[in-house]
Amino acid sequence: MVRRAAPTAARGRVDEYRGHDEVWPQVLAAVSAAGWHNYALFLREDRLLAEFLRRT
Repeated sequence: MVRRAAPTAARGRVDEYRGHDEVWPQVLAAVSAAGWHNYALFLREDRLLAEFLRRT
């Protein structure tokens, strides 16, 4: 199953989002504990945030 979400980054916090090149280990652990894998988070130039999770 694939679920998609597309919030936008707050205007004043875009640099904060861009400062994270990798997903935090504690986030990956929580995602994995919930049965999800292949987590990725993307920030487009228009501030659109997109995350990808896969559950098998």
